Amino acid sequence: MSIFNQIVADANSIYTIRTANTTDGPTQISYAGYAAPGASETDPVWMIKKTMVFTDESLSVLFAGGKASFSNSWASRESLNYI
Repeated sequence: MSIFNQIVADANSIYTIRTANTTDGPTQISYAGYAAPGASETDPVWMIKKTMVFTDESLSVLFAGGKASFSNSWASRESLNYI
């Protein structure tokens, strides 16, 4: 698994971004997490998105808990429920 860390800014907000990539058989899985700068990876302050790329090159993009909310732990990303 690879993990990438960065800080990005848009016109109104600044976010820390974490990304991690792994596979599940032939499926490629990417996680992207967004939180305020300085947030601990274990605190429930992350919005986490899971993207799966299947062998037919179709995509599935899901959010932890089914919501784009800042209420999850980055450290728990692989065990969260994505809807």
